Amino acid sequence: MKILVTRPEPDASRLAERLRTLGHDPVVEPLMSADYLEGPEDFPGALKGSQAIAFTSANGVRALARCHKERRLPVFAVGDATAAAARQEGFDPVYVAAGDVDHLAADIAARLDPGAGSIVHIAGSVVAGDLQGELATRGFQVDRHVLYAMTASASLSPEVIARITEASLDAVLVYSPRSGRILVDLINKAGLQGACQAITCYCLSANVTAAVANLPFANCVVAATPDEAALMALLEAGALG
Repeated sequence: MKILVTRPEPDASRLAERLRTLGHDPVVEPLMSADYLEGPEDFPGALKGSQAIAFTSANGVRALARCHKERRLPVFAVGDATAAAARQEGFDPVYVAAGDVDHLAADIAARLDPGAGSIVHIAGSVVAGDLQGELATRGFQVDRHVLYAMTASASLSPEVIARITEASLDAVLVYSPRSGRILVDLINKAGLQGACQAITCYCLSANVTAAVANLPFANCVVAATPDEAALMALLEAGALG
């Protein structure tokens, strides 16, 4: 299948390579790019007195790794891709949740004592879900530090516009509600709504499906669980079916 990959780099290229090994033809079109921030002047001391770090994206891992040498605190990652990025950067130990903020909060609460110190959440300027609120109801103090911002693309590339126009894309993969909303905006901007009828949209979660609901895709299908393995299984089922 010819598949549009909408993830930011470097995750887009990693995913494209995985798709090639499965026999697909990926087209990489990141809908956002990461801008890493320096953080406040006193940020180097932000982890003192904390008992763990929570990451809700791989970009959060990369952002912290750029400006802090701490690798000994336990890390709680929202899903497999974020956990893999944390291990690659040398964090240890790394605990992996089942792909969303609700599971991440439950995992932290099951493993940690609220009285043992705060949880540091490394976040972007726009967050999905309310990790801070979820953990506060369980008695935890969460210190959120914004260390990166995701900038939306202003338009689709000429290559992707041509592929959508010519009905030469079979599928698009969308990993987050924000990516879904950006995709809707850019397709509307290019006047390509009708051409979406030839494309199946593979969504990481029901929230992603809701974000793209205004586009007339041939079909919108959602992964059984919000992780890449489940999305790949769904994609293979579609390719075989």
